[in-house]
Amino acid sequence: MKGYISEGFVSIQGEGELAGKPQFFLRFAGCSIRCKFCDTKYAWKREDGFLIILPNGKKRLKNPVDPLELANFLNSKKGEIPVSISITGGEPLEQMEFLEIFLKNLKNFEILLETNGLHPEIKDEVINLIDIFSVDIKLPSFAGKVIDYSIHEAFLKKLKKFGAKGYIKIVFTKKTEKEEIRRALKLLEDCGISWNVYLQPTSPFLLKKGLKFIREELYPLHLRILPQIHKILNLR
Repeated sequence: MKGYISEGFVSIQGEGELAGKPQFFLRFAGCSIRCKFCDTKYAWKREDGFLIILPNGKKRLKNPVDPLELANFLNSKKGEIPVSISITGGEPLEQMEFLEIFLKNLKNFEILLETNGLHPEIKDEVINLIDIFSVDIKLPSFAGKVIDYSIHEAFLKKLKKFGAKGYIKIVFTKKTEKEEIRRALKLLEDCGISWNVYLQPTSPFLLKKGLKFIREELYPLHLRILPQIHKILNLR
């Protein structure tokens, strides 16, 4: 089972619980949701090859790539890449079989999976291979469409069943209404999810809007606001 990758590179995590942590980012290609305000739209398309950029050079690999070949390549670069890997996209869970084989063959890396949280069909084996989940709750104002929250609910309940660790990310825009965020928080409450929730503005200029919402909610301990640090620092 081969898969499609968009790119690989070393940077710092700019979002959520691991913000500021050096990571190797492996961006999967392809996403069926295609949110209106997505900042990696280039990863929607599956190309015939992809570039891995490392501190000591670059390597171009062909798509579709073999999961064992990719895992062995990254295993061979220990010391050149951080021991923490962010699996991002696109949407990695749209290539479930490839992802499972790839993760099973990685050796001694911490794995963060960034997902849109809309894949309750996630395999049990894949859940057990992930150290920490970054799960988006897609607001209609961000996605540009109405998302069926029952799918989010089924996904989160499955992660909870397996005792998965992670955090929630809610990206908001200047058009986001407070009730959208409240509905997302109610969803998490109904699912019994007690992870930290990060409100992420599409622009740093919206920080005050997010802070106002948190203040109106009486500063709950699990609710934070954090812009995309890598964008502020002009990093990938």
